[in-house]
Amino acid sequence: MSRCGFLISDCRSLISISNQRSAISNLLLLLAAASAQAQPSLIDQLFERHVRVKAVVGQGVLHLLYERKADPQAPPSSCYRRCVPGKGWLPEERLFGAHRAVAFLGDALYVFRRENYSVYKADDWSAEAIFPKGEAAGMRRGEWQTVAWPLPWAPQAACPMDGDLWVFGVEGADGAWRIRAAGIVPGAAGDAPKGPLPFGGPLQTSTRPSDLSAIAGDGAVLLFWRQGADGAADGGVWQAAFDGSTWTPPLPVPVPYPNSDYAVARHEGAIWLIAKARGKRITDARPLTARAFANGKWGQEMAVPDAADPRLDWTLDIEAVSADGALHVFRACMDRVVAHSWADGRWGEAETLIALSPWPTYLFWWLLANVAASLLLLPVVGWVAIRVRARPRAVVHAFGTEVRTASWTRRVAAQLVDIILCMLLSSGVLRWLEAGVEAEAAAGADGMLATVGVWSAVFFAYFVLSEGLTGQSFGKLLLRIAVVGLDGRRPSPASVLVRNLLRPWPTLVPVAYLVGSLTLLLTRGNQRLGDILAGTLVVDLPPPAPSPWPSDED
Repeated sequence: MSRCGFLISDCRSLISISNQRSAISNLLLLLAAASAQAQPSLIDQLFERHVRVKAVVGQGVLHLLYERKADPQAPPSSCYRRCVPGKGWLPEERLFGAHRAVAFLGDALYVFRRENYSVYKADDWSAEAIFPKGEAAGMRRGEWQTVAWPLPWAPQAACPMDGDLWVFGVEGADGAWRIRAAGIVPGAAGDAPKGPLPFGGPLQTSTRPSDLSAIAGDGAVLLFWRQGADGAADGGVWQAAFDGSTWTPPLPVPVPYPNSDYAVARHEGAIWLIAKARGKRITDARPLTARAFANGKWGQEMAVPDAADPRLDWTLDIEAVSADGALHVFRACMDRVVAHSWADGRWGEAETLIALSPWPTYLFWWLLANVAASLLLLPVVGWVAIRVRARPRAVVHAFGTEVRTASWTRRVAAQLVDIILCMLLSSGVLRWLEAGVEAEAAAGADGMLATVGVWSAVFFAYFVLSEGLTGQSFGKLLLRIAVVGLDGRRPSPASVLVRNLLRPWPTLVPVAYLVGSLTLLLTRGNQRLGDILAGTLVVDLPPPAPSPWPSDED
C-alpha cells in the first residue's frame, strides 16, 4: 500500500489474528481443539506469529497495532507502527499490554484491552517516535490516559458514532449469549474520557458470537459476527443494525465457505465482504473472495488475485478497510502482513507491509520431520542391535598391537559425554556474545538462528580439533576408544575433516544418529558413513602396559 494520505476517518480494524499457542508441549491440547467449532486448524495454531493485528486511520496517518510473541509461553505485547504520507512506514514501537481492539476518534487513539483501555493524544502523529519505551514510562506520560474497563464483558469491536465511541462485546450467562453495547464520551483537554456506559438493549443469540466487526453508518452501526447455527458445527456470518436503543433482527451474510474467515468494510457507498476458508490455505481451488452489497443486493463474487499462500506460510486471518479512495484488503500470514488494493475497478499488485523471518517455521518442520523419522527408525535399530550382538568385532593392527573395533554401546556413551560438554561450551560462548545484545534481539528469530549457529560451530570445532590432535575427544578418552586410519595410524587432517563434516549434528539432524547406528551395526568394521568415506575406524585402546617396577612381594 503505497498511498498513505487517507481521507476517511470512519475506518475500522485492520487484521485480527486469534491468540493461539504454538509450543510443542501443547500439541495434545491443540489436537483436541482442532475439531471444535470455528477454530483454526492445528497447523495454524502451531505456526501463528502475528496475533490480533488491528489498524485505524486518523489525522491522515494509518495506525497499525499487532501482537507478536517470540516465546510461546510469554504473554504477548503490542507492537505499533504507522504509515505517514511522504515518510512511509516508521520504525516499530512497543506498547504495554495486549490489545483487543483499537479505534481513532477526533485526535486520539484508543487501545482496548480485556481489563482496561488507554487513550493517547499526540501533537504530531508524523513524528519519528510517539510512544516511550516500557510500561512504566508509558503510564507516566501525561498524554496517556488509562481507564479501567468496569463492565463484565470485554471489548471486541469499536467504531466512532455521533461524536462518541461505541464499543461492542459479548456477554454470556447460564448458556445464553448476548451482544452488548457501551458508549465512551471523549473528555475535554486533559480530562479522562467518560465511560464506558452501557446503553441500548442486548441482542440475544442462540450460540456464542465471535469476531465482532462494527461499521458506522447513517444513524446506526452495522455489526457483523460469526456464530454457528443451532446444532451446526460450521460457523456462519451474521449481521444486525443497532441505532443506540434497538437491534434489527439478525440476518445471515452469504459467505462462500461453510466456515469462513471474513472481513467487512464500507467503500464508495457499498459494503464489501472479503472471505476465505477458515483454517485452510488460500489456493486456486479455495481463493480469497470479495463481493459488494449495494442497492439492496449482493454483487458477483470475485477472486482476489495474487493471494495464494506459499508453502509454510498460511493466511491466518483477513481484514479490510476503505482509505484514500481504495479498498485495502489485508492478509495476516504467519510471516507477513500483505495488502491488496481495489481501486478504479481493478486489483493492484500485492504489497508486503510486515515480514518476519521464516526460518523458525522451516526449523520447526525440519525438527518435526526428524522426530517422526526417529520414531520409525528406533525399533529398527533396536532389532538390528539384538540380531548382531553376538557378532565378533573386527580386529586391526594399531598402537603396535592387535585391537578390536569399538562397540556400538561405547561409541554412544562417548558421544553423550561429548554432547554434554559441547552444550556447556556453547552456553559459555553465547553468554559472552550476548553480553552487549538487547534481550529482545536475543529472544527473536535472529537470536534463535544465532544460537543454532554457535552450537553447530562449537560442536564441529570441538571434534575436529580434539580428534585431529590426539585422535580422541573427551568422551572417547573416558571410554578408552580412539579414531585411527585403516592402516592403524593417526588419521590425517583431511580424514578428520571429512569424518566430522558427515557427523550427525544433534541440533540439526538428530535422526542421523539412528542412521549412523544402523550403518555402524551392519558394517564389519563398525563404521558409520563418515568413517567409510574418510577411511577411519574407531577402536578400543589396548590395555595399559604392566608396571616395570617389581612388586613388594618379589
